[in-house]
Amino acid sequence: MPLKYKSDPLLKLCNQLIDEHQQLYQLAQDLPNHPEYLLTFSSLLKSHSRLEDRQLFPRIDLLSDSEKLTIIKSSSCYTPMLKI
Repeated sequence: MPLKYKSDPLLKLCNQLIDEHQQLYQLAQDLPNHPEYLLTFSSLLKSHSRLEDRQLFPRIDLLSDSEKLTIIKSSSCYTPMLKI
């Protein structure tokens, strides 16, 4: 069972992180034409990485190896392309 289906709070966390990933990709793509987005990008990246470190990664450590493998397999099909 994927990590995001473990609990409602975890589902909310995963959805938030996914939304932030999408925002970060969009900001990164826009930076060459909008350097004024750099502060927004850096602030979001900092808060996002802290959230992953403090809330997501400790929960992943509690999963079994088979659960981790399932997550990896289910997410490996998504590889965003970013050209800078």
